[in-house]
Amino acid sequence: MESMKNRFRGKGIAVLLGLSMILPSLGSFSTTARAASITCSTASCLTSALSNAAAGDVITLAAGVTFPGKFVASANGTSANPITIQSDNSNKAILDGGGTDKNYTLHITGDYWVVQNVKITNAKKGIVLDNANYTLLDQVEVYHIGEEAVHYRDGSSYNTIQNSYIYDTGTVNPQYGEGVYVGSDVGKWGSFIKETDHNVIQNNVIGPNVRAESIDIKEGATGTIVEGNTFDGTGISGANAADSFIDIKGNDSIIRYNIGYRNNNANINDAFQTNEKSPGWGYNNDIYQNTVDLNNTTGYVVNVKAGSATVCNNTRTPSGNMYTGAVTTYTSCTGSDTIAPSAPTGLTATAVSGSQINLSWNASTDNVGVTGYDVYRNGTLLKNVAGTFASDIGLTASTTYSYYVKAKDAANNESAASATASATTEAGTPTPVDAKLPVPAANVTASTSDSNVPARAVDGSLSTRWSGEGDGAWIRFDLGSGKTVALVKIAFYNATDRTFTFDIQISENGTTWTTLQTGLQNARNNNLQTFDVTDTTARYVRLVGHGNTSNAWNSYTEVEVWGR
Repeated sequence: MESMKNRFRGKGIAVLLGLSMILPSLGSFSTTARAASITCSTASCLTSALSNAAAGDVITLAAGVTFPGKFVASANGTSANPITIQSDNSNKAILDGGGTDKNYTLHITGDYWVVQNVKITNAKKGIVLDNANYTLLDQVEVYHIGEEAVHYRDGSSYNTIQNSYIYDTGTVNPQYGEGVYVGSDVGKWGSFIKETDHNVIQNNVIGPNVRAESIDIKEGATGTIVEGNTFDGTGISGANAADSFIDIKGNDSIIRYNIGYRNNNANINDAFQTNEKSPGWGYNNDIYQNTVDLNNTTGYVVNVKAGSATVCNNTRTPSGNMYTGAVTTYTSCTGSDTIAPSAPTGLTATAVSGSQINLSWNASTDNVGVTGYDVYRNGTLLKNVAGTFASDIGLTASTTYSYYVKAKDAANNESAASATASATTEAGTPTPVDAKLPVPAANVTASTSDSNVPARAVDGSLSTRWSGEGDGAWIRFDLGSGKTVALVKIAFYNATDRTFTFDIQISENGTTWTTLQTGLQNARNNNLQTFDVTDTTARYVRLVGHGNTSNAWNSYTEVEVWGR
């Protein structure tokens, strides 16, 4: 990775590669084929594990344990073998920085890290990435922080934060209390690399009591993607002009499918703003299909104070001002882009067991931005991922498989196929394969429904549905006996035009429930979509809905529970 470091250190270099649409169930990072595993229950163990980390290592933090200190992740993983810090999703370990007036709780300076199911708290800054690339923050909780919760800084690029919860920031300095801060102010360019590019912020809940903007995209940052997030404006302070959910000073940002609630906070003037803090920055930002409740008619959904933006199909409650400034409105949210991305290069396929092959390739380029990659196995579409890595599991031992990859952009332009790569799985007993678990119609119940009854969610048809109205409406699936639940597949009703929010819960007795995933949201299509969970033994699976971006209804055309 030294060449990557040098490239980002280069003066004035902008890397024009796009990333987005990382579905929570698929992701673009793998935690397989690891070199070593260690479980820590003390801060000294964690510090030692971080100091000695190597590509593929997995550091598991004991469930519910608090680890006091400042922790530094400086080693480099690889695309195929990132370094992982993880804990129990239902009882997350806590990293405690020791006080909101000092330190960073977690400081990441290496490439290819995965941080999952961990709480970060009680420091001046929560998680800071300096010159760190291709890192995934997944299902982290960052709270009680003196300034910003998460900061991508000093050239940190191609990183993702997803499925996470950020709240109670700026407790010491509210003017610096952003939820996610991308890049550096022009006044800091002498100290930090300004090109903090192609970072993805998706499917998170940010707020309440995030005292500056939910997200601040600084001048010098290119290609930031913000999608599927929920912003709770309660507590935004107005300090240092913090008067919107997102302040955009970078270029070529994509802001889409987000939901924002002003919650009668008089400090919030607009939903999204663009500004030109440094000449040439704040331009060509796409803002579309967002839904905001501004509690008034005067605030703008998009206020281009300086710079430029294109907009499409944003909605506000109540009706009122929509756009002002240098705004271009499209009737089609894909605009007029007809240029396909370049074909992916450097595809490699590596067998890591008798049932798994890992794939990696070089990123494609696009005139607007790459939104994902279609991975094909033996000529048939296998999956879509956002980054440059995919894992193919459940394969047959001692068998050769062939792969190629195509890149896509937001306008659905598709590249030519990459060169083909093949690998043969190792001999031996394959890992158990997950399968669809049978759920009879009589075993499906719900808290409420209209004429679209619960049984229709398991009838095998995408033309029927269960529908239940209200925040907290649920549908429950009885597996008949305890099973290992690995993932849930859901198809949503009319999902091309709206985003549903929901939680996944499990129970052994139907009375006591454990939440495995919270605040999940669908991609904008009507197909079955996969939502991964930590493998857990349970008899009952419950989906708890929180409505959609159009109304309070929760409507699923088909639900499948997979496991073994």
